[in-house]
Amino acid sequence: MRLRLIDPPRFAMDGSTFKPGDCWYARAGDGGVYYWWADSDRLVKPAGGDYADIAPEHAGCRPMLVALPNGGVHCLQTPAYRDGKPGPRGWTVTGNLPNVTVSPSINYGTPGTPWHWHGFITSGEMA
Repeated sequence: MRLRLIDPPRFAMDGSTFKPGDCWYARAGDGGVYYWWADSDRLVKPAGGDYADIAPEHAGCRPMLVALPNGGVHCLQTPAYRDGKPGPRGWTVTGNLPNVTVSPSINYGTPGTPWHWHGFITSGEMA
């Protein structure tokens, strides 16, 4: 599936404003589905109040978000998780949206559930 760069969706947390393969840069502090507080390198979901810290190697970078095939949204600049715990580093991200490559693979959600997706993003292709 080819990634498509869209304007940042605003306020719809149920995925109704984006489709799998859509990607966007987080808004800087002005609201939206996700917004980014640059001074603290924290990514926020306003409806749930959830947040994710940006991995140290991506500090100061505008976060990139990708809508996954399972309906989830993944920020490419957050720490990579292993066994449910954040690691010390994030994904390696090269290029700009939509022609981005991410490594290692993204393993999103709980295996064995409908919300699980494990795949790759290479040169703007999600598989």
